Amino acid sequence: MLRLFLVVVVFGFFMNAVYGQAKVRLNLVVNQVQNIVINPDQTTLSLVYSSLEDYQRGVELIKRAHITVFSTEAFEIKVRLADEEFSRLDNSGVQKVKLPNVKVKASSSTPISAVSFPQANLNIHGSTLIRSNVPIMGTDFDVTYKGPGGNDLVPFVDKAKKVVYSNEVLFSIETR
Repeated sequence: MLRLFLVVVVFGFFMNAVYGQAKVRLNLVVNQVQNIVINPDQTTLSLVYSSLEDYQRGVELIKRAHITVFSTEAFEIKVRLADEEFSRLDNSGVQKVKLPNVKVKASSSTPISAVSFPQANLNIHGSTLIRSNVPIMGTDFDVTYKGPGGNDLVPFVDKAKKVVYSNEVLFSIETR
């Protein structure tokens, strides 16, 4: 009988315990985020003309996973040249030269609905490279650079030496 009494007393103790409550309001604040990242292993690119066919057809360079995009809303990726003229880099000092257009085209290895890939011409005004009607969360895009052909670069060749013409390509992300 003593055991039963202890169980009732212990049980009664828990039944009469007073519990308190407190509350906290949790807000989730969401902001627009847009980000574009260039693959760090692909920050210097060269279109190399070495043969007759290169000059006639142009040179193409495909960079896999070249840019990564994160956007919480519809967006456009634009691409442009930093300077209207290319800088000639050699021992004769810096010379500025206006070269024929390089074309740029993006693509995705996986189909993404509501995303289009217009071909862009590199110039200082900028062209749309990727257009999306939907948010994209950390998706990689391939980019193809296509140098001019049809002998457009022949006038820029210097006798018996390699010449490098350089310019910066700028990518930007904008809300649609």
